[in-house]
Amino acid sequence: MVEVGPGRGALTRSLLDHAGRVVGVELDRALCEQLRAELGARPNWTLLEGDFLRVPVEAFPPGPLKFVGNLPYETGGPMLRRIGIGRAGPQAVVMLQKEVAHRLMAEPGSKSYGPLTLETALRAQVEWVVDVPPDCFLPPPKVQPRSCA
Repeated sequence: MVEVGPGRGALTRSLLDHAGRVVGVELDRALCEQLRAELGARPNWTLLEGDFLRVPVEAFPPGPLKFVGNLPYETGGPMLRRIGIGRAGPQAVVMLQKEVAHRLMAEPGSKSYGPLTLETALRAQVEWVVDVPPDCFLPPPKVQPRSCA
């Protein structure tokens, strides 16, 4: 399991208890320090400090991987492309801003349809799972997140 942006580790703790081996990729140095202090001793946990878009594919465990994460709006598309690179049949459960989720599932000819829609359709089956209201986050975002699997 690869967690993109474990943040403070809320999801990470559950993954470590149920998912076997977990590799977290976190960009924020302060959050990395906190994660190392709280989870560093877990034998099934590896933390990679850096930008998910720049971490070498070789840093991930070999074999099929599953990805989870709350992907930021600006890099959601590139991160989804990265998840699909170099692996046979990766699976991902990610939370995206509503507009990005609409682009992933857009119909041909619609305003939201574009290169990301086509690339995703060729590689993946996208499922709209649940709306996540802003009050589920601290601080609440100014955008509407949407969960996709």
